[in-house]
Amino acid sequence: MTESINDMGPYARTLGCTDDVRRRASSAGPAPGGALARIVRIDRASALVLRTDSVESTTRSDPGLAVGDWVWLDEKGEVANRLERANEVVRVRGDGTPQLLGVNVDVTLLVVDVRNAHRVGLIERLATVGWDTQAAPHFVVTKCDLASTQRRAEIEAAITLAAPGIDASFVSATANLGRDDLAAALSDGRTGMLIGHSGVGKSTLLNWLLEDARADVGAVRERDSKGRHTTTARTLYPLPGIGGSVIDTPGIREIGIASVGALGQLFEDVWDVSAACRFSDCRHTRDAGCALRDAVERGDIPVDRYRRFLAYLKELDSGPSQRRDKSVEYSRMAREFRKVRGH
Repeated sequence: MTESINDMGPYARTLGCTDDVRRRASSAGPAPGGALARIVRIDRASALVLRTDSVESTTRSDPGLAVGDWVWLDEKGEVANRLERANEVVRVRGDGTPQLLGVNVDVTLLVVDVRNAHRVGLIERLATVGWDTQAAPHFVVTKCDLASTQRRAEIEAAITLAAPGIDASFVSATANLGRDDLAAALSDGRTGMLIGHSGVGKSTLLNWLLEDARADVGAVRERDSKGRHTTTARTLYPLPGIGGSVIDTPGIREIGIASVGALGQLFEDVWDVSAACRFSDCRHTRDAGCALRDAVERGDIPVDRYRRFLAYLKELDSGPSQRRDKSVEYSRMAREFRKVRGH
């Protein structure tokens, strides 16, 4: 019997079946005798799915599927069709190639531990992952019981300066601090995604949210605070006690700048100043009439911020799709950003 969209129970909401998903499911049309389900993990030959009535099953894997996808299953339990995606969360590897982390995500939980949360470059790169999707970015600073009140205030100020407009939660699973604040970001059927380096406490954080020990936890080396990979596959976990769900991801080693738009949000003040440069393809190094260099010399733009901007710009400019004529490529990026900014 085909499942009715209107007859779904509370578990469907926990799984992330919001009103928007229901509209897309109705538009896609149910498979005869089938059920609406969500992809929660993908292995080499199979995919684990959870139906909105909480029934778990496996189906054949397909290159077009990703963790977080909504699908209609046919009467045999195989994927009949995939619903249109609300968004895709993509991170750029160090070599410039993209990697799809998950889809249909409402909140990107950018996880850093309190001992590394002062690193401006790390905060900036994580912010671009959040800004480059329609999902709302949210910093999660773990192990906050190891920091003094003053240290936490300094970290909060650093995050506000490096990634303005992104909220941050300070949590500690071991000391049971900040759970309600984080749970609020995942309630009401929202789907979050944990993104961060190994050793920042993502698996511990997940177990804390789950209120059990379903995710493996690895030790952290004391000498350098580096963690071992304990999550080997992206997996979606419903959070019945919270009313939403979360996708856990393996620890990432490198985070590239995803797009001009993300860089533009990160350096909005710098781009605004550079719009006054004499030449549209100004490289902001030796070109005459560079408004950005003038702003740096006046002290309006900090030197460190200017240097990081140039480094990120070079990284974008030298990706796998780089062109031989760098001035042409930069002009294209500048035009794209002006379009994003409405200039």
